[in-house]
Amino acid sequence: MEVAQRLAARVPGSQIHLFDSSGGRFPASPGLRVHAPRPYAEVAEALSGMDAALCLYRSPFPMAPGFYLSPLKLFEAMGAGLPVVASARGQISEVVEQGRTGWLVGDDPDEVTDRLAALARDVGARRAMGAAALDRIRTSYTWGHVGQRIDAVIRETLTGYAAPRAA
Repeated sequence: MEVAQRLAARVPGSQIHLFDSSGGRFPASPGLRVHAPRPYAEVAEALSGMDAALCLYRSPFPMAPGFYLSPLKLFEAMGAGLPVVASARGQISEVVEQGRTGWLVGDDPDEVTDRLAALARDVGARRAMGAAALDRIRTSYTWGHVGQRIDAVIRETLTGYAAPRAA
């Protein structure tokens, strides 16, 4: 809410779109549009109208009633060619390349607003970051890549493992 208000004041006409699955009520804000959740098949269409994506998480990750933590939104946004402004937490920091595919931020609303405002004002940088984000997903984070990494971990774990012999 705070970031939406600050961004609207700094970049007139800007809006943050929130797809809310919690059923929460959000007070009217000039820079915030709240939408009902979309079916997964409609995610790509929803993202196609965006300029950037926010992927913010608090630490530790809260699991409040109605809250569904899905870091998949990070991959979906980057796979849609969007630069991301994401929490600098856990493995998210390994996926987002700072200043290349997006921005890693802390919990400070001013920092988040600064990054979004910079992206809103610099179309060239926004497009370059979005293209780099899409490339990052295609070259490192497709299901095929993830499957290979999982397979490698399983094989490494099983190396040297001797199954107990039947008595």
